[in-house]
Amino acid sequence: MLSVRIHQYGQPLSMFQNANSDTESDSEDDSTSLNPIIHSFLIDVATKSKTGDQRLNLGVGGDGIVGRTVSVLDSRSMRFLGEGVIGWS
Repeated sequence: MLSVRIHQYGQPLSMFQNANSDTESDSEDDSTSLNPIIHSFLIDVATKSKTGDQRLNLGVGGDGIVGRTVSVLDSRSMRFLGEGVIGWS
């Protein structure tokens, strides 16, 4: 299972982690507190399940997700797998 998180701001989480590299803590939780999660859902890769009943607004700004950072984690180990910025063309 994958945990997908859509964050409030468009800056990649690695930018927040690099900004905090002078401190002792460099965890994903620190990055998340600087870039709050606005949507979160699980994807079961075995059954190809999607967001369930959750509908995402494909707009920019407000509650839209375009331009926001998305992070993907392994839901079992909570290992950070990747990140990107949601776009639309």
